[in-house]
Amino acid sequence: MPHTTLRTKATIALATAILVACGGGGGAAGPGGTVQLVSASSPDTATVEGGTDVTVNGAGTTQRYAMDTMAWQIQAVSAGAPAVVLTNSDCAIATKSDQTGTNSGGQAFTNSNWSCSTTVKAPRVGTDAQYQLLLQTKDKNGGTDTHVTTLTVKGTPMGGTPLVVDVGSAQAAAVGDRVQLNCLASGGQLAAGSKYSYQWVQTGGANAAVTLSDTRAAAPSFNAPAVAATTPVALQCRVTDDAGTTATATKTVSISPTTGTVLVASAGSSSTVVPGANVNLDGSKTGWFLFGQSVTGPQLFYHWTQVSGPSVTISNANSQTAYFTAPADLTDATSYSFRLDVADAPFGLAPTRTATAEVKVSADPAGALNLTVPLPSQSVSKSTAVFLQAKASSNAAYYSWTQVSGPTVALGGALTSTAGFVAPKVTEATTFVFRVTAGFKPIVGGYAGVASVDAVVVVNP
Repeated sequence: MPHTTLRTKATIALATAILVACGGGGGAAGPGGTVQLVSASSPDTATVEGGTDVTVNGAGTTQRYAMDTMAWQIQAVSAGAPAVVLTNSDCAIATKSDQTGTNSGGQAFTNSNWSCSTTVKAPRVGTDAQYQLLLQTKDKNGGTDTHVTTLTVKGTPMGGTPLVVDVGSAQAAAVGDRVQLNCLASGGQLAAGSKYSYQWVQTGGANAAVTLSDTRAAAPSFNAPAVAATTPVALQCRVTDDAGTTATATKTVSISPTTGTVLVASAGSSSTVVPGANVNLDGSKTGWFLFGQSVTGPQLFYHWTQVSGPSVTISNANSQTAYFTAPADLTDATSYSFRLDVADAPFGLAPTRTATAEVKVSADPAGALNLTVPLPSQSVSKSTAVFLQAKASSNAAYYSWTQVSGPTVALGGALTSTAGFVAPKVTEATTFVFRVTAGFKPIVGGYAGVASVDAVVVVNP
């Protein structure tokens, strides 16, 4: 049975009364003698196996006013259900039939009969997940109707192979050392040819911020930053499989100061740009350090080279800051990696001190994405409703909230820009950390989104 809002029902009843008074109409009588001026219809239920596609057919009709738009939307009902991709959601491909005429009262009318299908690309899930698939119709007079199809995605049992992440044991490094990380994942659900997605974030060691060569690689590296005293740095690797299941592991690296001056190279942070953009490669944070402090040292010489990705031309390659232009004709997201070599003598001679650093730049036709959390830290009382809000540039269509630390809570709206939960009862101040990731397509499988930001909530007794 089509669903209609109270306001729409009132509008239909009023419009019907006017038509009857004027001798108009021409539509079929509905319950109570009213006329359904615009309607949407689709199956009440549909079922699909995870990892496969299902096509759902919908129809829309109007009486008196021509159809204006038809569109499909989908939203998760089951908590934690991964995002779903729809094709032809805007009904750009549809069968349209419009019949015009004049009723007995001399009024012109248009009756529309449209049909539109969408294909649901169901994700792989460990247990059954439910979604609401909405078909929305609107006529040129502003009348609307919506029909809901309850879609069940059948889960595939994990079969005793949970998603497991291993980052190895703790290790030590001195200031300036190149530290190699490696995140190994196994189990979970992964389609043939698909890959896990990775997300690294620093969760400990605020006084020793590190710059990873690529936060979305399985094996990034970083140069141990300058510290005045031995400082443990915690780096968490979060892995996501095709079903949207996540697992984490944390690597601890203890960084110790050196007794003498050390050369530390920095190639800047990874970034995402639009095709055609001029991109700076920034080595300005490179320098000499002693006991965590920047000091003056011998003159430094720089050289930038490209490590991976389609070949580009690096300008000012022998300067502290170089740049390149991302190709303007890219149709898919493309990654480029660059290495900065630094020495205390011109390259080609015999330097006594050298250092290297790497950085990744992604060029995405969908555009660079700026993601912020307006309230990055908040303190609340137990049993209160807590809302987590993220703001991204307008071309970010997909979000994913996950809990990073703290006692597990039920997180609602995890695939929207605004998530929420009820603060649990605690006996002492307890810290919860949540991470939101945004991107240009569903954040599942091998796609880890473009940007991530953390939000901290302290729950008080």
